[in-house]
Amino acid sequence: MFGLFIAGFVPAFSVALGSTQAKESMVGTFIGAILAFSALEVGFIVALMLFTGTVGNMGALTLEQLKAHTVRIKYLLISQTITLSTALLVTVFCIFWLVAFTLELPELIGDVAAGIIGGFMLITLARTALLPLQIFELHSATLSDEMIIKAEETRNKYRRE
Repeated sequence: MFGLFIAGFVPAFSVALGSTQAKESMVGTFIGAILAFSALEVGFIVALMLFTGTVGNMGALTLEQLKAHTVRIKYLLISQTITLSTALLVTVFCIFWLVAFTLELPELIGDVAAGIIGGFMLITLARTALLPLQIFELHSATLSDEMIIKAEETRNKYRRE
């Protein structure tokens, strides 16, 4: 993750250093777009986290199946929490950058904040690309568990007859 952060920090910091005469409207538009993206990302991840913990017919699972499913869900929730945290850090540093710009603090502070925004933004984008795979994993595991339950029910039905 540190490599991704550096890969986002360096270009963003370099661009910020080169744009000392940025117009206020351009700055507001750019930061506004990043904040809008972060808000959308945070909302999506929170909804996904709520959805992740409430799938499947947990009551019909055996203890072993439930343990395996619980481990999967905890892993997905931890991964989603990290993605949520990076998106929130993008928001925090955007607000910090806006405050630094408004208070006319030394440009280096804003430039470093822009680099940090770029670093966390790249991590957020990379981790967001993994979310569809996590959704697939969750549904695949749930469907596998359901198939095992149905197979067991079918075997039990034919044993009784």
